[in-house]
Amino acid sequence: FYAANSFVGKQYSDEIVLKRPFAQLNVGAQSGIFDDNSLVDVNIENTSVELAEVPSVFHPITGEATDLVNVVMKTTPTPAIATGEKLKITQDGKEAEYHYLSLNYFLAHSEKELFSSLIHLYSDPTDLVKSIPVPNIPLHRNYRTNILFSTSGGGGGFVDLADVNFIIIVDPDFDK
Repeated sequence: FYAANSFVGKQYSDEIVLKRPFAQLNVGAQSGIFDDNSLVDVNIENTSVELAEVPSVFHPITGEATDLVNVVMKTTPTPAIATGEKLKITQDGKEAEYHYLSLNYFLAHSEKELFSSLIHLYSDPTDLVKSIPVPNIPLHRNYRTNILFSTSGGGGGFVDLADVNFIIIVDPDFDK
């Protein structure tokens, strides 16, 4: 968390609100896709996320995020496997649970910007099964973006990526 402020004098009474310099990026899969292994026909136990031209330097005094780089996050066990944690989303006033595939933090700009991404799915830390391009991912400092894989059929056999919906939700409550 960070905040920058200045004042003159011996007393200061303004409220300072701390904010995260990061955007949180979550990836989740609908139960039918995850439980049936229908997205890639094997168990997905590890993931990695790749983003193009993400800020690598944060300037806390000005709030600027600069020096764009391509980032490939380390391959890690999915939160669904590591902790059993579910990704809980409120969508259209209804709460839904997804299997957590990935949770990452990236330095981000103060306003929403779009990034190109790849979601890498692994059966083990070294066996890449599939890389799924997901363009135009919105990231915004101090907000949470959720990428959700779902199908209208809900599983029951191998699913072609053409049948998979990529739902992207920016969670405005994360800023609070």
